[in-house]
Amino acid sequence: TYRTIKKVVKNKDSIVIYDYFIKVINDKCYISYVEDLENEKCTKEFDSKKVDYKFLKKYGQLYKHTFKKQGKAYYFESSEIVK
Repeated sequence: TYRTIKKVVKNKDSIVIYDYFIKVINDKCYISYVEDLENEKCTKEFDSKKVDYKFLKKYGQLYKHTFKKQGKAYYFESSEIVK
């Protein structure tokens, strides 16, 4: 699994993390951790020695992860694909 943070947005009662994600199995790229949806463009260009932020931005799937504040701590609320 490769991922990198794009940005973090902190509000009064939440933190939202945007990150690029690629799952790789046997040199094939997938856009989801739980599903087998191949990212064919990524697979064609994949070389584990060349995976960097630029590669993840171009071929990775952008996700939004939301954490809500409860007291002084935060808890995970949701993850979703950003289209």
